[in-house]
Amino acid sequence: MRAAGEREQKAEAEREEARKPRRIEGLGEDAYWVGTPITGALYVLQGDNFVRISVGGVGEEPARIEKSKVLARAVVKRLSLHS
Repeated sequence: MRAAGEREQKAEAEREEARKPRRIEGLGEDAYWVGTPITGALYVLQGDNFVRISVGGVGEEPARIEKSKVLARAVVKRLSLHS
């Protein structure tokens, strides 16, 4: 029984680690991805603007992150033009 409890603790620790914000370099003044294997969002700070981008319809987290980054770059560019 002890091994099952240890496995569950390890699984919970891995889930917690996956939910921690991950810094995204080269996007706005500051950017973080927060998510799980099922859902997530990209948060971007540019000047006085804060943007949250979340895309659906893509199963793999790396693909969701990349699609979100593409959208965020377009938003940041547009925000920069209007500043």
